[in-house]
Amino acid sequence: EYIIFGRLNEINATLGEVARQRLAQVLAAQNKVDEALKLLEGDSDKAFLASREELKGDLLVQQGRTDDARAAYEKAKAALSDEAAVGGLQIKLDDLAKGDA
Repeated sequence: EYIIFGRLNEINATLGEVARQRLAQVLAAQNKVDEALKLLEGDSDKAFLASREELKGDLLVQQGRTDDARAAYEKAKAALSDEAAVGGLQIKLDDLAKGDA
């Protein structure tokens, strides 16, 4: 259905991953969260692991799957340096711990 990603990945893996994550965000905004999550299945280049897992966490929160979201956020946090994980990602984890998600 999203043939463009196969083609983009052949041309440039970085561009393909960025486009994949952007489309997942668009699908989520259209309440097509299952489709968005399917786009994010599989392996990701290490450089994109944190952003992909954070996005997965956001989508899982949208579905009310807080335990799965927490696991995705933790995976994203582990892929970042301690300094980088202090920002919005840590706030999302803290919100889940409080049950505010």
